[in-house]
This record gives sequence, C-alpha cells and structure tokens, in this order.
Amino acid sequence: MTRRMLGDAEWAALKQRLQSTGRIWKQGQEERNRCFVEAVYYLLRTGLPWADLPPEFGKSDAVRKRFRRWCKAGIWQWLFEGTVPVEQIEKLMLDGTICKAHRSATGAPGGAEEDIGRSRGGQTTKIGAAVCGQTQKIVRVVLAPGQRNDCVLAEAMLGPVEGVTVIADKAFDTDPIRSDLAARGCTTVIPSKKNRRHPKKLNKAAYRWRHGIENVFCRMKDLVRITLRRDKTSVSYLGFLYLACAVLNIRRDAVLAKGA
Repeated sequence: MTRRMLGDAEWAALKQRLQSTGRIWKQGQEERNRCFVEAVYYLLRTGLPWADLPPEFGKSDAVRKRFRRWCKAGIWQWLFEGTVPVEQIEKLMLDGTICKAHRSATGAPGGAEEDIGRSRGGQTTKIGAAVCGQTQKIVRVVLAPGQRNDCVLAEAMLGPVEGVTVIADKAFDTDPIRSDLAARGCTTVIPSKKNRRHPKKLNKAAYRWRHGIENVFCRMKDLVRITLRRDKTSVSYLGFLYLACAVLNIRRDAVLAKGA
C-alpha cells in the first residue's frame, strides 16, 4: 500500500474545517473524503502527473475533476485562510520565491498568462508570502509571473493588517511601500537599498527574525508539486498551494505545542 503522509491529528484539523462546509461534507463519507484529500496530498508531495496516481486512491480522472471543482468553489482556499487570526500577529514577514514551471504547465486555454513568466531560470512562477514572525505560520500567499518584482506584490501580501512590525528585505525598500506602512501604523524593518540617498535606520535585532520566512519556503519546497509547477491554470496551482499551507500550519501548531 502507498505510504500516506497525513497523520490522524492533521486529518482531524483538516476535517474540522471541512465539516463547516456542509455542501461537501455528508454523514458517513469521512473515509471517502479522507482518501480524496490524501490523494491530492500524495500528488502534492511527489509531484507526479495525475495519470500516475496509485489506483488505491480511486480513478485519477475522477480525483482530478473533484480537485478542480474544489478549486473553483474556493474550498482549498477556505482550508487555509483564517488559520492565523490577524489579531494574533505582532510581526509580519514578507518575501517572494520563484518556482520552476514544467513544460506541461504552459499553453493554458485561450493563451492566458496564468502567472507564468520568463526569468533567468526559464518559465517560472513567483509565490509571494506573508508569514507570522512569532510562529512561522503562513498568513497569506499570492501568485505572480516569475519576473515580477517582489515590491509589486506587497499590498496583496499585507492584506488588511495594521499596527504590526513588518520585516522584509531590500526588494521592498520603496517610498510607496514605506508610506503605506506608515499609514497603517506599522513599524517598518526594511534595509535601505544602496541607491537610496538618505538611508533609513534599521533595527538589526528585529531584522534577524527574517530568517523565519526562509525556513517556511524551505518546508514549502519539500513538496515537489510546489517546487515544480505542472498546472496550466493558476487556480489549480493555488489549490495545491493552499493545501500545502494548511498542512504546514497544522504541523507548525504541533511543533509549537511541544515547545510550550
């Protein structure tokens, strides 16, 4: 039998979120739902094409169609978003990372861009993330073409957050971003670029927290389907990404509980 990766505690946390979505959760179908989520997570972990899904998870085409329905209905997004309450965030880290797009990910219907661009690494997609500094839990993720500058994604990464300490690297050192953070009542911890005429003072002690978001990207890229994008559409790639973030946050909760 194929090794499963979701433990009982992880499934229990996912199930609790899914049960609040009544349209997809029916009495007596827990095992069926778990098998489906395990199938999607198996592909997320291994990066295999849909056709190579082991038969014990069901027919690959049926699983793929159900996955797409959940993507379009926003169920994967619901699993992830809101797992970190905004009021619990004191430090927020921003950054972006580039993921390679497999050749099968190109050629979306209608010639749409689907957040695939060309950078030094070839065809790539950029993932922008906002991560809680205290817990290293993922708060928000956005997609963009690989060549897009991180600073362009800052507003989408921030969301409605106010009055927190925002930690980011030099890519976010622009006057519009600093003005936006000041208007939100946020403390800015961003080093100045070399070409800034009047460099801003940097709180180096607070900036040391930034390594946490790099740790998160490392854990995220252990999942091959994220590291190597195979999905033609952004909505499908985001479906895998939302599931990855939901599981990573659940596992982070378990780590924090052990250390408490």
